[in-house]
Amino acid sequence: MKLTIASNALGNIEEIWAYGENAIMVCLKNNKKFRATAVRNIYSGNQYKFAAFYEEEIAVKAGDVSHFIWAAANLTSEGGETVEYCLENALRYLNAIEA
Repeated sequence: MKLTIASNALGNIEEIWAYGENAIMVCLKNNKKFRATAVRNIYSGNQYKFAAFYEEEIAVKAGDVSHFIWAAANLTSEGGETVEYCLENALRYLNAIEA
């Protein structure tokens, strides 16, 4: 996967990791972590071939132990005609989340 978004356009993002061919994990400066997956639209009125599905890493405490799990996040952003374009739009969206 090759993303073409300029790194200086992502001032709120600390790290970006490829998480397969159609997903990225993003660490924001406020230490929040998100996973964005470009999913193919096979049957809906959406204008784009791909839409971003978001998950946020959250901590769940069981006794004295914290476990980190991925939970579906109710976030929406513009999709894209390709996986790469969809994920670039997801990066722009996540970059705009308040620190």
